[in-house]
Amino acid sequence: MGAVDRLARIAVKRLVVRPALLTLWVGRVIGGKLRRASRYGARWTATLPARIVRRLRRARYYVAVRIRGEAHAGADGNDTHG
Repeated sequence: MGAVDRLARIAVKRLVVRPALLTLWVGRVIGGKLRRASRYGARWTATLPARIVRRLRRARYYVAVRIRGEAHAGADGNDTHG
């Protein structure tokens, strides 16, 4: 009977315990990835207005440079040409 008990324990381990542990591990991994993605998404959403404003300001600067000409593009007024 000892061999039968041993085989039964091995069968339970392979058919019940290991899949259960694997399921828990996969759940932890997926949960961590979801948590990380939600943090990234929240930060991305929170900084979206600032990024839009930055892009609009940069576009406005490049449009102004095109309109005024390249000689007036320097912000410090130390242009050596023009």
